[in-house]
Amino acid sequence: MSQARHLLRDIDTMVTARNPAECGRLFQRLANLYQDFSLKADQDQLAVFDDVFVRLLPGCDHDTLLTQTLCWARSVFAPKQTLIRLALHSSLEFSIPVLVHAQAFDEQDLWQIAKQANEAQQLVLATRAHLPVLASDYLIAFGSAEVRAVVGANPTAQISKTGLQLLEDARSRNTGHADFSYASLILQTRFTMVGIAQPDRERDQSVETRIATLINHQNWPELLAVLAIKTDLSAGAIVRSMLGPDIRPLLQLARAMDWTWPFVETLLGVRSNWGGPVVDMAETQLYYHAIDRQQACMVHEFLVRRSRQTGD
Repeated sequence: MSQARHLLRDIDTMVTARNPAECGRLFQRLANLYQDFSLKADQDQLAVFDDVFVRLLPGCDHDTLLTQTLCWARSVFAPKQTLIRLALHSSLEFSIPVLVHAQAFDEQDLWQIAKQANEAQQLVLATRAHLPVLASDYLIAFGSAEVRAVVGANPTAQISKTGLQLLEDARSRNTGHADFSYASLILQTRFTMVGIAQPDRERDQSVETRIATLINHQNWPELLAVLAIKTDLSAGAIVRSMLGPDIRPLLQLARAMDWTWPFVETLLGVRSNWGGPVVDMAETQLYYHAIDRQQACMVHEFLVRRSRQTGD
């Protein structure tokens, strides 16, 4: 009981002060306590924990929250209301693991999440294995053409006869297949970032070799995800640098990372898949080597800070 009183006192302090580091430590202590109680406590007691987690979410530091999100995403005993908040989090870094893997959700939960989710979250939800009928049908009926296409391509999604008819009607109007869009590329890249940011995966393979392989297979989302992780930038920032009409941001970024010119030339070749090719490669090479690396590093650091603040 003494531990409980201390925790309650700390909760009130943290919710008021909103100190991310302190809030994160409290969040982790509560999560550990919740894990110990989850097998023996009743639902009312666990609901109290859930309410407290929801209150602490906005003030919790990034790393603690992400670690706990990844843990809860695969636990059947995770606090449901907290998971729902994480599924609808403004940053897909948190919502992707929950939307794809969370075991605590039932059909009604996923239906409610589908109704409240934005398009990017709906796209992620549409990839979920064994997506139940209520959520599938809602996404087909009210989602965008891209969302509808992803649900239709999900071989394990459970779809009613009405939903199947809606899909067929969409295909007959040639709207069932979504165009390759800037927004969906950012989403796919973020999704891939979550999947490949695991330790020991191809650790000994050089960035250049891995990128050459991805280019050969035209795997653009994973290519951009590798670049995003390598440069510590968000998916949105790296996609904009690769797809934007101005090649200078990409060259600045490459100079900050001290990439060799053949590697940069390869990236410019990939970029031409979405935009116009570089007209004068020799002049571009001269410009690249003339970029002040120290200044480029300062620009890169600024972009990283902004990416972390905006989550995009």
